[in-house]
Amino acid sequence: MSRRPAAAHFFVVGFWISMFLTSALRASPILTYDKSKASELLGPYLEVYRSPSAHAQDVLQASDLEWARSKSDVPSFGFDDKGTVSYWVRFQIANTDTSPVEVFLANHYPPTDYIRLYERGPDQRLALIEEQGDRLRYNSRSVQHRFPVFRVTLTPGTHTFYMEQASLGAIQFPLKVWRPDAFEEFARHENLVLGAIIGICGFVLLYNLFIFVRLKARVYLFYVVHNFTLCIYLSNFLGFTQSILLPDVMGSWWLTEGAKINMDILHLTALAFTIVFLDIKQNAPRLYRYLLGLMACGILTLFNTLTWKLWFNNQTAIFSLSASVSVLCIGFYLSKRFTFARYYTLGWSFFLILNIGTIFSLLGVTATNINLISWGQSIGHCMELCLLSLALGERIAWINRNREETLLELNQTKSDLVSTEQERVRIQAHLLDEREHHIQDLDRKVEERTLDLRSILNTINQGIFAIRLASHHCLMDPDYSPFLHSILGSFDCTKDDPVDLLFRDSTVGHDDHSRIRSIIISMMDCERLAFELNMSALPREIQRKDGQGQNKILEIDWDPIVDIHGNIRKLLVAVRDVTEYRALRSQVISQNKDIEIVRDLLQGGSSSHNSRIARIVTDLEDLLQAPRIDDAAVLRRLHSLKGDSRTLHLKALSEAIHNTEACWLQDQRNPAQGQELLSQAHALSRRYYDICRTFERRFRSLAVTHENTAQQPFQTIRLAELLAAEMEQMPYLARDLGKTAPSLKLDAHDLALAPDQADALRECFGHLLRNAMDHGLESPDVRRNAGKPEPGCIQVQILEHQGCYEFIFDDDGQGLHLDKLRHKARALGLNPHAEDDEAAAALIFIPELSTKDEASIISGRGIGMDAVRDRLTSMGGSIEIRLLPGEAKPGYRLFSLHIRVPVAHGLDFPQPQRQVS
Repeated sequence: MSRRPAAAHFFVVGFWISMFLTSALRASPILTYDKSKASELLGPYLEVYRSPSAHAQDVLQASDLEWARSKSDVPSFGFDDKGTVSYWVRFQIANTDTSPVEVFLANHYPPTDYIRLYERGPDQRLALIEEQGDRLRYNSRSVQHRFPVFRVTLTPGTHTFYMEQASLGAIQFPLKVWRPDAFEEFARHENLVLGAIIGICGFVLLYNLFIFVRLKARVYLFYVVHNFTLCIYLSNFLGFTQSILLPDVMGSWWLTEGAKINMDILHLTALAFTIVFLDIKQNAPRLYRYLLGLMACGILTLFNTLTWKLWFNNQTAIFSLSASVSVLCIGFYLSKRFTFARYYTLGWSFFLILNIGTIFSLLGVTATNINLISWGQSIGHCMELCLLSLALGERIAWINRNREETLLELNQTKSDLVSTEQERVRIQAHLLDEREHHIQDLDRKVEERTLDLRSILNTINQGIFAIRLASHHCLMDPDYSPFLHSILGSFDCTKDDPVDLLFRDSTVGHDDHSRIRSIIISMMDCERLAFELNMSALPREIQRKDGQGQNKILEIDWDPIVDIHGNIRKLLVAVRDVTEYRALRSQVISQNKDIEIVRDLLQGGSSSHNSRIARIVTDLEDLLQAPRIDDAAVLRRLHSLKGDSRTLHLKALSEAIHNTEACWLQDQRNPAQGQELLSQAHALSRRYYDICRTFERRFRSLAVTHENTAQQPFQTIRLAELLAAEMEQMPYLARDLGKTAPSLKLDAHDLALAPDQADALRECFGHLLRNAMDHGLESPDVRRNAGKPEPGCIQVQILEHQGCYEFIFDDDGQGLHLDKLRHKARALGLNPHAEDDEAAAALIFIPELSTKDEASIISGRGIGMDAVRDRLTSMGGSIEIRLLPGEAKPGYRLFSLHIRVPVAHGLDFPQPQRQVS
């Protein structure tokens, strides 16, 4: 029991000792005032504190831990956009003399809204000594100077002072302790230097204003405006505006927000002067657009300062820095081409070096120096204005030099022109002689060319003539090709209207005659544009009856003949009889289609599947002749027929059935268009069938045709042969899908099937094999990465129970994407609560539901599995899907399909296990 109080007592003593040592280490040193020194910097003796409250007594309640030692000679807090936060410094001054001493405490930063000096008294309360700032009257200051100066009397002993500053701008504490007589001497010298700087700026302003009045040069106007705004800015920044112009004004807007606005306008005028002085628009168009954008940003900054005041101090500083750096870089860029740009660049270099230092110190980025704040911008601006004035003079000298060089070049050009004119007169006389000879040669060539053209017109197998206008009537030019009589018959070119002659006994009606004639008459004596606008109204092809009453197909070409002024004088018409050509072309197109069909039959080995092609023809004919049929049944049948065509490698037929299926799937389809596409697909299948029969009869020597196939006795078909025939088409399908052809493993005994059962199972297994290739089996790269062999494996097992044959169909692919099935079912409003995997897997039998995002000619419309179920149901069978345990990959489930068919017509043929590749 005695150890615990002793330990607690030891802990308390240790705590107070640590607090005392921490306080001693954190305590700021005390400045001992020395009268022998003119001034002394207070920065190393300052402690800083940032208070959201404006009450002085609240600062006394702050703990020592909240006060921080100043890390620089001039504490800087950057910009304050609201001016509601108070910034405090605390320092101690000791008077070791036995008598009171009067000192000046000077804050060497003029643009400050409020700055207050307090002294902590013996009662530990703060007593206000004096309050100064731009928002207070200048005449009320105890020491009237351009920056705040406080008169303080130090009695013997140590004094603790608190200084508070709040400003809508930069917060600085460049504090110094001055001996009064030394400060007055400093003030006299400072006023002389600053007055000289402002006087130089004013003199340069008046000098260039005088030059502007004399020369009326726009560049001098921009310079004068920039100089004027710069003088106003310096007056505000150095505190002369309040001390000289507004000594009795309290809370002047011009000294707070107006200073920021003046700074924005200063850099806007600098950018405008740069554009005009360096002729940026002519010499650097891209930089011209950049400076215009920068000026737009400056205008937005100015508008923000006037209205919202959102971070306007930082915006103004960033804009001024961007403008200064930009004009300096542009000056460097153009200094290689223009000498006056070098003076310009040098002036901005002086300004930028000093201005960047001042701006960074105001932002609190770099350490602040009192001399930099007091003299940096003033000297930089003065040097800038003087060098820019010299640059203006050099620019005028450069313009004069260029003007003299231009005059010399003009004089030289004038003398060259005189010599050239004399030479031209001599050459002209020589050319006149050559022209006479040339004209004679041209006349001879024109005569020869005319004879050639007449010879061509007499031998060409086209009707060529020209239509001209005479008294608002169309007439045929007498020069036309004689072959025109064989096309249009006999006519008199001097009397017959060429329009009536061309369109007589044709498919063009009388109203169209009049319209065409009006168009031709309106184009005459007009520009070629009139022909281009009306060209589509002139027929390019017509049908016309000849003298024997037979139809002829005539192609017509229209071309304008223009004069030297570009006006249409005649219309050249070329008529060709293409009747025989069109007949030959139609025959060639038909033969090409037959060749494509033969190539499909040979490439796919379909020449031996005459019966299957005949069944496709019969099914399409049944769909055409059915009076009323359910759309879903039509789609299922079309999808099955498309799969059979694809299996038999009948590309054109599968494409035609695919287009028909797409038309039937449209929400607002045209029934007539669907019937037309179905009729075209039926005609194409009939053509496949006819060519296949011809192929068998002539090239394969096969005597079996579609007609006598139906008369053959009942035959059985082995299941293995049926599957092998379907697997023969897998390499072509795999090639189209970019995959490797799979192998088929038949695991059980073979079956002999009746023809109707064989057709049904062929159709069902065709759908399942295509779905396995397109949906289940992966690409070779994916299978290699998953550790699978590149060729996939499809397995079919056969079981017999309860009077049915059960076929189990599965593959080693990626499985079924259940999440996508659920998502698409919800999108279609089908079975939205199928959260159970078995129920979700059964969604594959719903029409128009597929896991593919886009439909293709192979699959993707969501009809195949519905067609399989419908086909099996029609023959008394069924199909169901069963999920296998485990996941193939996230979101996918392995599955197998179980098909049951009755054994009414099945015959068993025991066979060993087979693998078909």
